[in-house]
Amino acid sequence: MRFARHVGLVLVGVVVGILLTGSIRASQLPRETAPRLSFIDTGMSSKQSMLIFIKDNKSGGCWLAVDSRQQGIVSLAVAPALACGQ
Repeated sequence: MRFARHVGLVLVGVVVGILLTGSIRASQLPRETAPRLSFIDTGMSSKQSMLIFIKDNKSGGCWLAVDSRQQGIVSLAVAPALACGQ
């Protein structure tokens, strides 16, 4: 009798597991169409580097960056949001 009860509980657990697994469906996250970062040229440059503003389109943050032509962005500082344009 105890053996039949244990087998019955295992079968109930298997059936519940199958039903729950069958009801769960995977879904894809929506893709973002706009890029997260925007690069805004300040017009100030030299032979070795240039100043650019970097705007985070998701959070609205703004940074002033020094873009070295040989090494990429080498310096970053927080800038007011008005500097990147609203």
